[in-house]
Amino acid sequence: LANREALLRFQRESYRAARDVVNEAGVEGYVVAADHYPQRAAALAELLDRHRIEVFELAETFEQDGRVFTAGESFVVPLDQPQARLIKAMFEEVTTFEDSLFYDVSAWTFPHAFGVDYAARPSLSGLVGVRWVPDVIGNLIGGRATYAYVIPWGRYTLPRALYRLQEAGVVVRVSFEPFEADAGGIRRSFERGTLIVPVQQDGVGAETVHQLISDVVVADGIDVYAASTGLTPTGVDFGSPSIPVVEKPRVAILAGSGTSSYDVGELWHLLGEKMQIPVSLVELDRLDDVDLTRYSTVVTGSVFRVEESDQNALLEWVREGGTLIATGSGAGWAARNEFLEVELAEADEDSTRIPYADQNEVRGAQQIGGAIFEIDLDTTHPLAFGYSNRVPVFKTNTLFFEGITPDGYDVGVYQDEPLLSGYVSEENLDTLRGKSALLASRLGGGSVVLMDFDPAFRAFWYGTDGLLLNAVFFGGMF
Repeated sequence: LANREALLRFQRESYRAARDVVNEAGVEGYVVAADHYPQRAAALAELLDRHRIEVFELAETFEQDGRVFTAGESFVVPLDQPQARLIKAMFEEVTTFEDSLFYDVSAWTFPHAFGVDYAARPSLSGLVGVRWVPDVIGNLIGGRATYAYVIPWGRYTLPRALYRLQEAGVVVRVSFEPFEADAGGIRRSFERGTLIVPVQQDGVGAETVHQLISDVVVADGIDVYAASTGLTPTGVDFGSPSIPVVEKPRVAILAGSGTSSYDVGELWHLLGEKMQIPVSLVELDRLDDVDLTRYSTVVTGSVFRVEESDQNALLEWVREGGTLIATGSGAGWAARNEFLEVELAEADEDSTRIPYADQNEVRGAQQIGGAIFEIDLDTTHPLAFGYSNRVPVFKTNTLFFEGITPDGYDVGVYQDEPLLSGYVSEENLDTLRGKSALLASRLGGGSVVLMDFDPAFRAFWYGTDGLLLNAVFFGGMF
């Protein structure tokens, strides 16, 4: 115990000394916002701490490039520390390269990966406070509800909490429209995607609902507000058809021959491990023999080959009410095989004769091995609930969607200047501008969701995990 107290004293003194040096010298560094997406920011801070990178609380609010970084709700990463080179590698955006061929991906900008706002500062003078300690806890605001619990969508672990409630038999509804409600003792505004959990339920007693809500607040670190009435001052009332029931998903992931084990592992890790949603791994070449009616949702990454009978079985399952979510190059496979009517675009090819000895290098320069782009989201669509309108995505292919038919939705579209970090050829960049990245449409009685990017890349890309989880829970509701 004495040794532990001595260590804590040493750590406090060390951080205090480092803070004083930075504030006096005004060294450069980075500031990360932790208010909008606190769990993602906490995960980033914890990762930095594991690499012995010192992180401090922001001591003074400032605005930069239209973004406000709030004191006490943002953290500072000074470069005046031994891991300065690693910090730069984690935070820098690189878009120019001496070479156009890469063994692995070309961008690792960590704040983009975790989906948090950040700013590079030439001087941190006066901005460095006490040591930042990630501690994202949930809050039950207003105590025990008499009518319903209101849960804003957006916390990283909320899908896990939602499934936990559904597994216990609790009926949960979701608002497709914004509203105001008297919740937690005062009038508050709630955005689209807010969950409503009525206290009175068929088959589940009120005491059980109260206890389950208390449990997920603690276990999943989410904020829940108590409401005493279902009537709202503005917006939809809690009994409105605009607040439908969220069905518990029954998920299968396409695996085995003809798929990518990397993609399968990423999807399984996010759903089964992080979110604790049970999943089945269904072999792609056995779809014709599998009872797909056991599942509400099928998720796939890359698809390399599939027999016609298996593909037809999946098509029929979607038409009968299933939801197919295809990511990365798997989205291209789905688009080419009648799951969604969408036109594919291709980059303009250079007709110049290429010497045989140079062909591999020239073709390699046209690959997107892994780069970060920005898309604009339609935040009124269920697939974008809980997000702001601009989101960094990680793309590892040269798949380009022109756009969707009038019956569908272009939920996410690449910006006119979409490149944030990484390598992409000028030809591919020109083609990518204004193209669709996240698309959704109906097919018969079912739904198809396509993402031309990798939302759960290597179990590291926290920032777009939520888009995939939105598709799992809300993909059949638009």
